[in-house]
Amino acid sequence: MMDLKSGRHWPLEINSDQSDSWHCWSTNSRWIVFASKRRDGLFGRVYFSHIDPDGKAHKPVLLPQRDPTFYDSFLDNFNAPELITKPIRIEQKELLRAIESTEQQDAAFAGKVPPSDAASGREGTDEPAPEKPRKAVESNPEKAFRYYQLGRGSEKEGETEKAVEYYRLSAECLPTLHPLNIPALGRLAWIYSTHPSDRVRNGRQAVLLATYARRSAMLQAERAGGERVRKMAEASLPSVMDTLAAAYAECGNFANAVSTALEAETLALRQGQIALAVKIRERLELYLVGKPYRTTASD
Repeated sequence: MMDLKSGRHWPLEINSDQSDSWHCWSTNSRWIVFASKRRDGLFGRVYFSHIDPDGKAHKPVLLPQRDPTFYDSFLDNFNAPELITKPIRIEQKELLRAIESTEQQDAAFAGKVPPSDAASGREGTDEPAPEKPRKAVESNPEKAFRYYQLGRGSEKEGETEKAVEYYRLSAECLPTLHPLNIPALGRLAWIYSTHPSDRVRNGRQAVLLATYARRSAMLQAERAGGERVRKMAEASLPSVMDTLAAAYAECGNFANAVSTALEAETLALRQGQIALAVKIRERLELYLVGKPYRTTASD
């Protein structure tokens, strides 16, 4: 917030430690609406806050619903709430054209990656050579995201088999190296690498999926049409490399697990992801003594 008369500025009191974004002001500057994940850390919900004449923001109120349990079952995000005073006079085609021309959309939905880019580009390792990416019957980012959300919810509830199936369905909605496939491939690879149950783990499949995710993130970082998209892709690499290291360890390939974990730790520190770097170091200590990593209830 800034006082336009004095120039004094300060953080809004309504900020949370979760994602708060897409704020929009009312025409009289007395209300602000924004999307926030503060309720559960997973889904963006709409919150309203009143701003008094002194510039103080009052406690945000969640968008009310007729059914009090609505938000316990509704899995869609509210991404860009707007406060408007009259209907929007714009044709659907014009709106779609504006959305598709943005920097992020250009980078994320520009099309399929050439098959020649499927190779991992990593020499001197025992990782399996990725198969030629399949051609998706349909490219459906919305459906892919919905399945991914369901996978995250199932994983949070401890329903691993359901989560695996949802992540698999999510990945099948897009070309293998599509940048939006990185989260689903990464979560699948993580489960296959680190789950406590022998019945769930699949080291070879984990290496393959993590390799795809890493290659996709690298291609996205290299080919991004703008600085913002490039930084987002680079920010995903430490986690992807951490997963690949865990996959190598599950396969007993501890030499590659160590080298990949060291690279992941370096990337995490470079990105300022200190908490992740600490966890990677803890896992690295296991790989150095020939032990794979296993998730626990606290993970």
